[in-house]
Amino acid sequence: MLERVRARLIGSVLLWDVVATLLCLYISTLLRPFFDFGYQITLQQATLPWSVYLAVALIWILVFLILLPQRALFTRSLPEAIGRLIGANVFAAACFAGALYLFFRDVSRLQFIYFVGMNFVVLLLIHIGFRASGRRMGRRRGNAGCW
Repeated sequence: MLERVRARLIGSVLLWDVVATLLCLYISTLLRPFFDFGYQITLQQATLPWSVYLAVALIWILVFLILLPQRALFTRSLPEAIGRLIGANVFAAACFAGALYLFFRDVSRLQFIYFVGMNFVVLLLIHIGFRASGRRMGRRRGNAGCW
């Protein structure tokens, strides 16, 4: 029973990660024209096609399923779980940068940097929040050691 709950929780963390990543990509699109760094671009120029969002969703799902930072969140120590998240995020961002270079050359590099930085902070907060709630739930059940 506990293993089933853990599997559902891990799946929900992956879902939250992908939704938050897509939201960060959209917010980076909105923020890019309003900062004075780099070339001035309009909101229309910063707007990304739907295929970029699809590519981001696929890349983050595949990388996070391979490297499993959401599982390390509940089975490893906090520094190791954060390290796994950093590694997965860097690898996914590198894959996305390669896809941008090959297929979508008109995307602003500064927008990419905004996205990657914001995404890392948001995913870190999500993972720490899930870890804290999992620990609290484990303590309430009397088995804090398995979370």
